[in-house]
Amino acid sequence: MTAAPSTTRRTNELAETPPPTPARRVLLVVTGAVALLVGAGVALVPAAVHAASGGTAVPDVVAHSDLRGAGVLLAVVGVLLLVAGVRGRHVDAALRLGAAAYLAYAAGRVLGIVLDGHPGTGVLVAGAVELVLGAACAVALRRGRTPA
Repeated sequence: MTAAPSTTRRTNELAETPPPTPARRVLLVVTGAVALLVGAGVALVPAAVHAASGGTAVPDVVAHSDLRGAGVLLAVVGVLLLVAGVRGRHVDAALRLGAAAYLAYAAGRVLGIVLDGHPGTGVLVAGAVELVLGAACAVALRRGRTPA
């Protein structure tokens, strides 16, 4: 008969985790708010957001559905980042999520430029903001680690 795994080690790891710095929490609140607002905008008024970034009208129901789906996903990511920033819990996981989401969007913009050409200033600015926010999450995650 084997003994049940001990939770003592896990409890000690949690107890030794330093509290998140205010800067990391503020970063999560800012990145979360941006993702929530942009995601909600894309989900609720996809044509307006698309036009604001320099795109042409998208009257296609399928295209709107795709945009709304991506918008809701981005809004959910925003909520998760905001909750982690406000509550100060699961900050490392939220920073990983923020870095992954924003850097994936920036990589998608680069892929679009390579495959489709110059998208216009609005999309380039959005890509630059996504790159900065994703990099900030990655740097905050790296700097927040304690030596083993």
